[in-house]
Amino acid sequence: MRRPSFRLALALIVLAGLALRLYYALHVMGDHRFSGDGLEFHYLARTLADRGAYEQPFPRLGLEVLLRASNFDDAYRRLADVHVPTAEKPPLYPSYLAVWAKLGLASLRWNLAASCFLGAGTVAVVGLVARRVAGARAGLVAAALAAVYPGLIVLDGSLRSESLYVLLVAVALLAALRLVERATWQRAALLGAAIGLAALTRSEAVLLLLLLALPAAWLAGGAR
Repeated sequence: MRRPSFRLALALIVLAGLALRLYYALHVMGDHRFSGDGLEFHYLARTLADRGAYEQPFPRLGLEVLLRASNFDDAYRRLADVHVPTAEKPPLYPSYLAVWAKLGLASLRWNLAASCFLGAGTVAVVGLVARRVAGARAGLVAAALAAVYPGLIVLDGSLRSESLYVLLVAVALLAALRLVERATWQRAALLGAAIGLAALTRSEAVLLLLLLALPAAWLAGGAR
């Protein structure tokens, strides 16, 4: 397939994947009462945007206030003067949501939309990875599968850091393939950056240094 036709077809698949994700996130999950990690990520982002600090949004000291509150936003405001720094959750996904919050798009529904855009990015990168492995048609088939795969659609509607993590792992795979094709320090740096960002999303991504970066450098040959 000629490159322009691949790009156009991939763009259409990505838009379809984005539409599916937005429909699921906003019409199926939009009124869902989130709890657990999803709610924590939402308020970690709010706290980062509001206070400029990475702190527990609901400190354990305020848990009783939270449980008695009929509205989580009310509890959040009542605990605004409680400051407990946290390293429990890696910071990149909440930081991404905090950018949206700084733009005035801080609601749960906007968080869901932001995650859907990450999912659309994953569809695009999956297509690019498959094209490098098996050609343009395989790239479009892989992108189409990623666009409609229920596990990924549900993930992007659940306010979990995996929405960003899956995208960054796909980017790392693409960077590794490019490094194997032609070894340059710029391509090696891109692979390292992708793995570093993935580790700031989920800490186990540091294992990709052993499982992906070193094998890719070895397969790249003797280029320093």
